Amino acid sequence: MSCARVVNDSRGDGINCEMMKERCNVLLKAPFTNCSVDPQPFITACTNLLCNYTDTDGLFCHLLDAYARSCGLEDWGEEFGCSDTGCFEKQCLYDNEFCGLSLGGDARCFCRSSYAAPYRANGTLGDDTVCVSKSASVSLVGCLLEEKGIDIPSLRLNDPNCTGVQDLATNKVTFTFSDTDHCAANVSINGSRIIYANTIMTPGDTGDIINREDQLSIHFSCTYAQPQVQTMSLKILDSSVVKVIDAGEWAYVLKMTAYTDVNLLSALDSGTQLHLNDYLWIQAKATEVDKQLMALVIEDCWATKEAQANATQRYNLISNGCSDEETVTVVSNGEGLASVFSLRVFQFVGSTTDVYLHCDTKLCLKSTNCTKTALDGVGRRWTALDGVGRRGTALDGVGRRWTAWDGVGRRWTAWDGVGLVETPVNSMSL
Repeated sequence: MSCARVVNDSRGDGINCEMMKERCNVLLKAPFTNCSVDPQPFITACTNLLCNYTDTDGLFCHLLDAYARSCGLEDWGEEFGCSDTGCFEKQCLYDNEFCGLSLGGDARCFCRSSYAAPYRANGTLGDDTVCVSKSASVSLVGCLLEEKGIDIPSLRLNDPNCTGVQDLATNKVTFTFSDTDHCAANVSINGSRIIYANTIMTPGDTGDIINREDQLSIHFSCTYAQPQVQTMSLKILDSSVVKVIDAGEWAYVLKMTAYTDVNLLSALDSGTQLHLNDYLWIQAKATEVDKQLMALVIEDCWATKEAQANATQRYNLISNGCSDEETVTVVSNGEGLASVFSLRVFQFVGSTTDVYLHCDTKLCLKSTNCTKTALDGVGRRWTALDGVGRRGTALDGVGRRWTAWDGVGRRWTAWDGVGLVETPVNSMSL
């Protein structure tokens, strides 16, 4: 203890002060009688403290130890239920802590009862989980961890590189993960909610068959509503449109851009000359969201001759993530934060007005398999064969039509830029 530090604790109720005086008067008995230092100031301090505060903080042994050290006495504690605390060699720097002995006899910084009471009542080692803006954090109390013999610097999350940050003002240790640095969090879906979960733990298996260090494993999580479907609209003659999404816990940027080439290098601009049947590639892309966990899915796309997405006359292009029109090819969908489809330029019958594209998009948790279709070995998309071997057809990435046969040795054909190509599916032949 330091005389320069003032600690305001509530007074203990039901304390028998006469009994406390009798306990403190042991300083008048052996082995303390051999000491030349006046014991009365120590007795007075002991009585004042124990008459007002319970002995749960080990005050009695600390007070006897203070007098014994002033006299140079050693090996005195066992007779009075105290051991040599060694706490003058260990500094407890916070007002809510005091030095005491563990069951193993080593000096530790224990929490004061008044400070630790709310945590002990709830059976916790720290504060509740804080969930804000796609991040989760938990603060643990340093002295509660030290009481249990937990090596604070060794604590970490699922990712060993994610360790706690100690607040030197409060001696609390805070562990945090977010959507941009999720520290190997486990992400799952429960109904309409997305759950981010992680664990504060001591180091894992060391290979030994026994262990003498206390182990810790604290699970915590944050739950968010799944992102809602967002509608994007793009006038065919425009290059791109950007929409900033701020929906509760989910804030991200959504962009839809039209390109004139399959490699998405030449964005459409006001000077581009378009003709009917020209190919366009449309990319929907999300940014400022975790690309390791989330993917962007195009659910539906349609065209109108008016700017309003809910216009009465509409022409469906994509439904439930798949092409709804023979000249529309879904190049990629739900594989990452960018999804692409191609189409051929058209106009509404009897109209020369602008054509507007509208797409419903949503963020999808990758672990739930967001993709709608699959790529073949050369990047073309094709439909699956049914159980009797009938063939399916699809458009490749530049809009050409090709056909595929089943896997029993029959060949598939496709038109490339120079003519008809025939390639065997496997080593069998007819």
